[in-house]
This record gives sequence, C-alpha cells and structure tokens, in this order.
Amino acid sequence: MNVPVIAMAMAAGISIDAALAHGLVGMRRRPRDAVRIAFALQALAVAAGALAIIVMYSTGSPRTHFEVTKWVFFPAQLSWTIATMWLVAFYTGVRPLRWLLALSAGFCALIVLNLVLPYGVLHRVIGSIASFHLAGADVNVMAAAAPHPIYHLVSALALAAFVFMFYAAWRVHRRRERGKAWIVTAFLLVFLVAGVLDSLQNYGMLTDLYYTQLSFVVLVLAVNVGLRQESLRQEAGLLANRAHLESLVAQRVKDLDEANARLALESQERLATAASLRRRVAELDALHRISRTLAERVDLAAALDQAALEIAVLLSAEHARIDLAGSPPATSESTGHLLVVPLVAKGMTVGALSVARDQGGPFTDEEHRLAEMVAGDVAAAVENERLHERQSKQAAEEERQRLARDLHDAVTQTLYSAALIAEALPTVWERQPSAGLSNLVRLQRLVRAALAEMRTLLFELRPAALEEASLGALLDRLGDALSGQIEGPVTIRAADDIPLSSAARLVFYRVTQEACNNIAKHARATEVDVECVADSDGVVSLSVRDNGRGFDPGGVEPDRMGLRIMRERLDGVGASLAIVSAPGHGTTITAVWSGAAQSRTPVEARHERSTTH
Repeated sequence: MNVPVIAMAMAAGISIDAALAHGLVGMRRRPRDAVRIAFALQALAVAAGALAIIVMYSTGSPRTHFEVTKWVFFPAQLSWTIATMWLVAFYTGVRPLRWLLALSAGFCALIVLNLVLPYGVLHRVIGSIASFHLAGADVNVMAAAAPHPIYHLVSALALAAFVFMFYAAWRVHRRRERGKAWIVTAFLLVFLVAGVLDSLQNYGMLTDLYYTQLSFVVLVLAVNVGLRQESLRQEAGLLANRAHLESLVAQRVKDLDEANARLALESQERLATAASLRRRVAELDALHRISRTLAERVDLAAALDQAALEIAVLLSAEHARIDLAGSPPATSESTGHLLVVPLVAKGMTVGALSVARDQGGPFTDEEHRLAEMVAGDVAAAVENERLHERQSKQAAEEERQRLARDLHDAVTQTLYSAALIAEALPTVWERQPSAGLSNLVRLQRLVRAALAEMRTLLFELRPAALEEASLGALLDRLGDALSGQIEGPVTIRAADDIPLSSAARLVFYRVTQEACNNIAKHARATEVDVECVADSDGVVSLSVRDNGRGFDPGGVEPDRMGLRIMRERLDGVGASLAIVSAPGHGTTITAVWSGAAQSRTPVEARHERSTTH
C-alpha cells in the first residue's frame, strides 16, 4: 500500500469537498460571502497541488515529472498564496487594496513566466528521477535540479505576503479578537514553514519531498471546521431571531386586535363628540350674538331686551327677561318651568335673569350652565355701563383739577415773578435805568404770558370755544404763553384753512401744548418755531422746533416728557409722531395726519399768517 499517495489523494478529496461546499454557500449568499469564496479557491489550489504530487510520486519519467511541476504544481502553489492573502484580508477586515493587488499581480506574472520559460521557474534543466522510501512505500522524485534565478522573485513576493499576514494578525490582536488572531497566526506559521521548506527543497538542501502539502490540508480542515461552526452559530442565531420575530408578530397581532377594539370604541365616542360639538357650536353662535348685542349697544335697556330674546332662543324657552336691581320685580307668564339666575358683578348682585318655558321639560344642568354664562356677560355689560358713567364723571373732575394745577403752576408762578419785578423796578430804575428798562421789558413779557395762559385756561374751561376756534388761533395763544416763559421769540405759522377734523385739530393743539410745556421746563431754548401746513392731498404736518439743549431719543423712556400721551392722542385720530433730537442740537417734533378726503378741492388762495412774539 502506497501510504503517501493515499494521503495525498485523501487531501485532494477533502480539499475539493471543502471547496465545493463553501464555494457554493459563498456564491449563493447575498451579498456574496467573500471569505468562503476565497477559502474555496484556496482549497482548490491545495487539491490541485495534492493531485500533482500523486502524479509526481508515481511517474518514472523525468519529462512527465517536469510537465506536472510546471503546468500544475507551481501554479497551484502560487494560487494558494494569492487565495490565502485575500482570505486573510476578507476574514480580518484588513484590506490594503493597493498592496494586495500589487502582490496578486506579481504572483500572476510569475505564473505566466513559469508557463513561458522552457523549464518553468522551479527547474533550469530537467534532472533525473530518483526513488526514495517514504512511510513504507517507494516514491519517485526529481533529483539534481536547481530552480531558475527568477525564483528569487517568488521568495521576495512570498516575503511580502508574509509581511501583510503578520500585519493583519497584529491588527486583529490589537482589536482583541482572539479567535481570529489564532486562525491568522496559524495561517502565518503554515505559510512561513511551507515557504522555508519549499525553498530548501528547491535549492536541494532537503530531500525533494512535499511534506508541506499535508500541513496545507490540515489548515484546510481547520478552516473548514471553523467556518462550519460559524455557520451553525449563524443558523442558531437565525432560528432564535425567527422565533423572536414570530413572537413579535403574535404580539403585534394581539396589539392590532386591541387597537381595532379601541378604534371602534373611539369611533363611537367621536360620533358622540361630533354631536356634542355641533350643539356647542350652536350655543357659541348664540352666545356670540348675545355678546355682540351687548357690545354694540347704544341704549342699555334696548340692548338688554334684545339679549333677552336671544337668550330665549338659546334655551328653547317662550319667555326671558332681564331685571336690574331697583327695577320692578319680574312676573312670569309661564305655567311650566322657571329658571332664575342672579346677575353678579364684582361680588354684588346687579339684577336677575328669568327664563320660563311651558314645554320641553325642566331645565338641564347644561342649560343652567349656559344661563349662568349668559348672566355673567349681562352682568359685565351692566357693570361696564356703570363704570363708564363713573369714569366720565371722574374724567371731568380730573380735568378740573388739571386746570387748577395749570393755573397754579403757570399763571400763578408767572404773576408772582411779575409782582417781584414790579416791586423792585423803581429801586432798580433809580440806580441803573438800563437795567430797569430791561426789567420793564421782562415784566411786559411776563404779564403778556400770564394773560395768554389765562386765556388758554379760560378756553379750556369752555369746550365749545376750543371746538370753534381755528388751529392758528389756538397755536397763537400757546405761543404767547411760551414766549414769556423762555424770554425769546416764538414764531407761529399756520394756514387759515387747515383741513383738519375737529378731533384732529384738538389733538394737534394738545400735542403742541405738551411740546411747549417740555420746552419751557427742559429745553432752555431761546427760539421756537411752530408750523402747520397741508399739501394738495390733504396731508397735514405740524412741526415744533427749538434750539435748546436737545436729548437722546433712544435714552428717554416712553413715559417721560409726555411722549406716551402724545402718541396715544395721535394714534386715536390716525396720525403719526416723529421726534428728531440730539444733545446740543435742539429738538424737532413732527405730527402728520392724512385723514382728509383725497377728493378735496385745492384752495386757490392761502393766507399764511406769520406772527412773531
């Protein structure tokens, strides 16, 4: 029995079986399993080498031995090296593509050179066949045959492949993947031992026996077992995942059934909610009509009567009545059901809401709630009316108090200053006539200013006079009063036919009055210019300029210097306010009103009066 030949035949069979099994699995997977495909190519290379060795051990012809070595064994050996490199690369994930492609191209080039050279790369000449006794049997090998010098390139490329596999093993070890590290180390050792032994055999330093092919088979078996175990683990994981997915599907089906039941219940609730919403919309619409009736009232009694009719419709009643505190008590015309709700505002009862109906049954809790809501609106409207009356009285009282303050702060102070100057005037005149003359002029201005302020106050005490006077006359009075306070000229320019409404004219007067007060108190101005003009489109502009010390508009709070009051007054008539000022450069206040009709006929002649005080 030829044990070496049988061993090589078994190695070839095992390698072919492993190549077919893992190659087909790798090709069928999506995406394709590159590790299994590379291993299948490696196993085919081992099988080809083992079959070549069987022929080489059995033949006695040097020519046949040489042909098998050149055309099968050496290409299979280099193919094994290429497949091993790519197997390690795919298995470890360490893939320097340029390095791998360069090595693969080098080995492929050596295979081509081996086929082109007359005797291949492993032989320079054809040697003789010698018989050796191995494992109880005789095998034939070629003796006295040295490799071609190109074989040095094989050794160099094999060394480069060894360096790559060593680098891959180091990277895997760094990632602490011990299983992969051991397998790659085994590849590395087998590759190293095979390379050394082949080199020693090719150079005649060892007997020309191919022991390394058996180690290749052992490696194929080890990788085959490893990949098989990995497949079993993956299948077990797939089965576990499948069972988990089935449980998830069952749970999902259960959840969907429960969700369908909830949806059916929610559908019923939505229908009920929709019906309730429709009722609520109708109620809100009725409440809106009632609120609008109360808000748009001209006469409170008429508004309450109209609201009572809306309340009767809202509560499906035949009768509804609103009685205020102090009015005669309500008498019901119904013999059915009666609902009475007090009108309460700020903790006080201001009246009562009475609703009666003959049909439809007693009033429900929802109808009670609606009646209380409407009663709250009615009570608020009644309270607002009373507050409005009180505010009107309070506003009149505040206006009287303001006139009193103005009389004290302006006219009284001016007259007091004039009295002091008049008392000291004779003495000053005797000592220094020029100073006396100056004081006399100042006294004249103070008296004139006091007279103008008094006239202004008298005007404000007679609202009809304010409404009838033109804007120019009103501005003249303000200029007269201001000129005595700043002791400088105040120029007023205003046309006779300014197209302002009565409300806008009064607002412009108040804005100018507030500006003059600010100039007298804060500006320290020596000249003031007030101008009011209108263009052909009916846009009226009022400007008040002074040469005082000015201020930074961005640094002044809106509530200071009456700015908020000015803006509120102008906003009320649809006018705008602009303020231009800077420290040391005076102040200009401009108000613009564009409420006049666009179709106004331009005035052919405009008399502009220029008055210097």
